[in-house]
Amino acid sequence: MRIIAAAIRTVEDKIYSLPPPNRHCNVAAKIYVETRQALRNGDEKGFLTKCGRFLTRKQAYAVVKANGQLEGEPRHRILTTEDLW
Repeated sequence: MRIIAAAIRTVEDKIYSLPPPNRHCNVAAKIYVETRQALRNGDEKGFLTKCGRFLTRKQAYAVVKANGQLEGEPRHRILTTEDLW
């Protein structure tokens, strides 16, 4: 399993994503352009896998650590886009 994109899952369970080198702030801007709504409590930042599965930042951290996708040491115990690209 590989992480391929930053993503945000909304409280309505809709997933928005953008390919690298986009960051979560770019995905949030995309959501705002499309819905005219800023991120809300309950919206969750995460990542998409190659097969399209949404993973939380914590789940994604475990995946990249296990598959060697992580370059260097991450700053936190959750994955950020800065850790990947």
